[in-house]
Amino acid sequence: MTHDNLNKEGLAALRATMAARGLAQRDLAKLLGSRSRASEILHGKRGLSRAQCRVLHERWGIPLAALLGPAVPPPPCIEAEAVARLVSESMARFMLKRRVCA
Repeated sequence: MTHDNLNKEGLAALRATMAARGLAQRDLAKLLGSRSRASEILHGKRGLSRAQCRVLHERWGIPLAALLGPAVPPPPCIEAEAVARLVSESMARFMLKRRVCA
């Protein structure tokens, strides 16, 4: 997952860890494999991917919960009738397009 949400708490946790350990942007770049990516992350222009969060957790011990941010609530349940109606409407549109194009 690229260009993840810009998680301010995750960025703050990353910066705090780097400050506490005397780490610089170049250290983050070595860890992530790209100087430009490290710069974008530290300047808030790009969010952390899940893979990057995992690396930061495993190598620098930053809690995953801090890096990933709050959990996204699951979408509300859609009742079976509503799903059936959406499917039938979509199928009707598809069939109409097929007849017009054929």
